[in-house]
Amino acid sequence: MEIWDKVKKPPATALKKITGGRLNGKSDISPQWRYQIMTEVFGACGFGWYYTIDKKWIEPVTEGQSVAFADITLYVKEIKDGQPTGNWSMGIPANGGSMLIEKEKAGLHSSDEAYKMAITDALGTAMQRLGVAADIYMGKWDGSKYKDEPKKEDAPNIEPPKETPQENTVFAVIKDIQVKAGTTNNKPWKLFTLVTESGDTYGTFSETVADMASSFIKSGDKAKIEFSVTAKGNKQIESLAA
Repeated sequence: MEIWDKVKKPPATALKKITGGRLNGKSDISPQWRYQIMTEVFGACGFGWYYTIDKKWIEPVTEGQSVAFADITLYVKEIKDGQPTGNWSMGIPANGGSMLIEKEKAGLHSSDEAYKMAITDALGTAMQRLGVAADIYMGKWDGSKYKDEPKKEDAPNIEPPKETPQENTVFAVIKDIQVKAGTTNNKPWKLFTLVTESGDTYGTFSETVADMASSFIKSGDKAKIEFSVTAKGNKQIESLAA
């Protein structure tokens, strides 16, 4: 459960609503976020986790269509007290598939990324076994709120915290840090965007603040974020503390 609890809830920025087909209303999960959270927990791909492609094949289906399938096996390092050890897991097998030739209104359409998408699908299935994005698959988290949160009238009567957030101050769990780099007037810069579990974003150019936020992600500590709002409506961090 130490691993499961770290990987079960993707940030809102990693989710995209599916608006058509049989999965209409469900959430599509960014594969890149899956790889990021695996790297955060186990280490870099190839060092803390890796996979083998065991089999690829094509199956014909109806009306001239066909599906590309892939079998993969995922391996991860053992985790103790939050750190990977030198022991590798048994293989976690999974299968994935994606349409290679699909019937559309204009006729049959072939995809040159079918095998890649099948492997991506298989990896997502294998990572589910570790709890990656489990709250989405269990129907608890829709990207903005937990569906099983107690209603106000059901909430327990507890005393308010001694320190009440003031205007432009929030207390939140930071789930992700996004980095954007560039150059302005020949001066390089890095913008760090902190993403909270509710999907809100706060920006800073301070590497010190970003490092502190990274430590909060690893520890799970809730952060006190004091911020100002720019003319464009962006939230700029003034200070960060546990």
